[in-house]
Amino acid sequence: MSRRLGLIVGVNQYQDATFRPLQFAEKDARALAQWLVNIKGGQWSPTDVQLVQGEYATRELVEALITQLCLTVAESGDLVLMYFAGHAYMDEKSGDGYLALANTYYYDTNTGLHLRSFAQRVMAHSRASHILCIFDCFQTGRLWSVSRTSPYDSRPLLSSTLAQALAQQGNRLFLCSCRGNDIAPEAGERDIGLFMYRALVGLSGLAVDAATQQVTLQRLLPFLSSNLAEQQRPVLFGQEQFPFVLVGDSTSLSILQHASPALGSSLPPTQQVQGQPSPQVSPTAVAQLSPQSTRTTSGYLFASAIEQHRQQQCQLLLDQVRQCMSMQNPAEAYKTVEYVLQVAPRDVAALILKAQLLSAMGHFQQALAVVEQVVQLDPNNVLAWNMRAVLLSNLGQYQIALASIEHSLELGVTNAETHTIKNNIMAQLATAQSTQRYQPQIVEKHREGPLPLLRGAAIDALAFLVGAIGSFLLLSASVPSNMALALQSAALAVLCVNAATGAYRYGFVRLLFVMGITVLATGSLGTLYTFGYTRILAVLKTHPMLLLPTLFCIAWVVLVSILPLLSGMVGFIIARATRPTW
Repeated sequence: MSRRLGLIVGVNQYQDATFRPLQFAEKDARALAQWLVNIKGGQWSPTDVQLVQGEYATRELVEALITQLCLTVAESGDLVLMYFAGHAYMDEKSGDGYLALANTYYYDTNTGLHLRSFAQRVMAHSRASHILCIFDCFQTGRLWSVSRTSPYDSRPLLSSTLAQALAQQGNRLFLCSCRGNDIAPEAGERDIGLFMYRALVGLSGLAVDAATQQVTLQRLLPFLSSNLAEQQRPVLFGQEQFPFVLVGDSTSLSILQHASPALGSSLPPTQQVQGQPSPQVSPTAVAQLSPQSTRTTSGYLFASAIEQHRQQQCQLLLDQVRQCMSMQNPAEAYKTVEYVLQVAPRDVAALILKAQLLSAMGHFQQALAVVEQVVQLDPNNVLAWNMRAVLLSNLGQYQIALASIEHSLELGVTNAETHTIKNNIMAQLATAQSTQRYQPQIVEKHREGPLPLLRGAAIDALAFLVGAIGSFLLLSASVPSNMALALQSAALAVLCVNAATGAYRYGFVRLLFVMGITVLATGSLGTLYTFGYTRILAVLKTHPMLLLPTLFCIAWVVLVSILPLLSGMVGFIIARATRPTW
């Protein structure tokens, strides 16, 4: 048995300021959807009608819904109705027509619904017997303004290629109405758009065929053409090979039996179809035209059906996320999962996929925050606890990670992966604890403060003083030369060892003190050469026996200026090469 399937979309507000806010688009979409499923209206099955409006009507979701409806759900013999109320525009480079969804940007064609692609890839391959697209659009853009041949011309929206494709396919129809443009604003009646109001009036009975009690597109079009001004008057593109029955013979005749003064007074007296008197619509039917009328049995069924379809579409988008992840396209996957979370912020599956994407990109802290949200929503989710343990381990919080994996095991749903995660965490914890045994000593050395540095500098000064005393004793010959040489050697050894260990432990700051000893020794040689060179030569001529001790003293000063500095640099380099960074 053939079905009538509907996708109704309405957008008032746009992220791009190029598209001005609309007043009636969402109300029109809601009114049509409610009328279609109402038992006193179109009597369509509520599960076969989908309504998407406002910020939820993004390009990604609408495109996915269209694809699923036309290529997956629709079967041979089914009739598909797509209604769009919002902005439409033309690409200024290609001239192709686009529908603007809530997240569409005028200068980014990738964010709009490309009509030519829709016709070629979806409409042409659908098994549906009939596809009717009603575009009640606000005409936006400079190119549209210069391309139209009349004030409200809808033809520029369809390129020549698209128009030719529609003509060849058959039963693939575009019905276009001008909601407004740069020279004409929206027009409304009874708090909905004028086109939609007159369309609902026609569907409710004024366009009914007296013989078949049906409302077909062939009957509705003449009614709309005779009761709408040039701006809203629809134009049909494509070839209709058999009638599209919008309302079947199951429509209750009681709708037409009683007149509605309020509605009748708002219609022009010339509103007739094929010379027949204009039938009137009952007050009950008029109430169903109001967007605020939702407290009916069919309204509740419709809301339930919409929620069910929304869940199905979220699942479809999540499947696309997994496919993008398998194809190593994390950017597109993350963009899609973020959209799903805008629609369903508490969707556990979407949150887990987001956490996995963030973890794969190295954003462990952000991924952990998402996993914490999952744990709050679903405390018994083993996968979430496993992910929490892995992320905490990556952040170095091994004890908390071990507690998380233990909790996962306590939930009773154990698997090899959970045990593997636990073993890895325990191994990392053991390694960290082993490394930390050596860390307190090093950290303590860094926290000793300035006292060790001053102590090392004092040792250097004392050693230099002892060496200088040894040199004096060697020159005075008042003590055995071996004792004086021993003092010099010991002082030199202390200076070298103290310089190396100090630079290794305290770094460059300690190396500065060693440089001070070098400067002091070099300065002593320079002073002796500048002010005592002549006197030393005179003494050596008088006392030749002092030549060898003098050379030893000079050699000691030279070694003091070189060897401690070299030792300190070696200690500093070894420390930088071997000391761990934390």
